[in-house]
Amino acid sequence: MKGPSQYLNCLIRIKEERFHTILDSETKDEDCKSIKSICEHVVNAGYGYSTYLPQNYTNLDSMRPRVSCLSVQEVEEAMWEMFSHIIETANNLSTIEEKELLTEFTVPWKQNYDAEQLLEHAMVHVLRNRRQLEKFDADYEFFQ
Repeated sequence: MKGPSQYLNCLIRIKEERFHTILDSETKDEDCKSIKSICEHVVNAGYGYSTYLPQNYTNLDSMRPRVSCLSVQEVEEAMWEMFSHIIETANNLSTIEEKELLTEFTVPWKQNYDAEQLLEHAMVHVLRNRRQLEKFDADYEFFQ
């Protein structure tokens, strides 16, 4: 998968000692303070996307894990587990009529998506955050 592979290829070049460094102490967004917080946000958001789908199309309540990573290696493991979860969730929707999957629903950040759009958003979210890591490298020289 291109999205997580590109993200992880970028991440593994980060100096491990910089993983926890606070980059922006003034931001109100806790998900943007450090490489660690950005990575945890990406993984946790992926689990979020995959819980919204069964909640809206099957009326099943899906548990959303909260992942915390202490190292780059833990992010790598968590990222692949999260993507496997998204794929499993998408596969479980295969029994639902396509017409129903085109029905939009509102996500917690107040946008409307159908199943395909939310899965696409999950992929783009990883790529967007990869660019954020690259920007931090340009600003702070975080890569090895």
